[in-house]
Amino acid sequence: FLSEDKLHYRSARTKELDTLLGDLHCEIRDQETLLMYQLQCQVLARASVLTRVLDLASRLDVLLALASAARDYGYSRPHYSPCIHGVRIRNGRHPLMELCARTFVPNSTDCGGDQGRVKVITGPNSSGKSIYLKQVGLITFMALVGSFVPAEEAEIGVIDAIFTRIHSCESISLGLSTFMIDLNQVAKAVNNATEHSLVLIDEFGKGTNSVDGLALLAAVLRHWLALGPSCPHVFVATNFLSLVQLQLLPQGPLVQYL
Repeated sequence: FLSEDKLHYRSARTKELDTLLGDLHCEIRDQETLLMYQLQCQVLARASVLTRVLDLASRLDVLLALASAARDYGYSRPHYSPCIHGVRIRNGRHPLMELCARTFVPNSTDCGGDQGRVKVITGPNSSGKSIYLKQVGLITFMALVGSFVPAEEAEIGVIDAIFTRIHSCESISLGLSTFMIDLNQVAKAVNNATEHSLVLIDEFGKGTNSVDGLALLAAVLRHWLALGPSCPHVFVATNFLSLVQLQLLPQGPLVQYL
């Protein structure tokens, strides 16, 4: 007989096998489905216990990963002190860049108190301004989640939030230009940052003409400086040297040029 344009034949032996075994494929598939259903029932019956075990295993995995990284890369234990304002880091390093670069120069950080709350960082391209900003943010974040940090010493004060304007997360679905995305990021920091917040701004204002960009950057910094002791801890990397040359920021202990 023909089946799917292929020729088959039946003999007494094949008829005997049909009677004895039948269509094994369907039976195997039904049995697999039954076993899977039974397994699902067993898992659902113990869902709360399994979820708890998975939660504990994931926490253990995180702790082991943090401990392993601290041992392999020479991290040190940070100190948390609610008495200090801002962060103090001695010879801090970027946790990823130090693994990629053939040479990496550690840098220290000291903000708050008599060290000023607004740091204006200038320098040539590829000198490490962006890496320095990210390094400060990463070391602070790592310390706050309980990890050792890539620094000789780190003392972290009360930090309630970290606001950044470093990367422009572009997407056509947003319907926003790159400059508008940058403005929204800075606006979020302006509207929400407190005296205990850390704000990292990299090259803000370069998405429009130089006069408007410089004016926006100076206005944002002057707004924070006008808050006095309530000014957040701000690190600004910029190529707008006119910010310094034209003395667009008020002189005082809150501002430090690096």
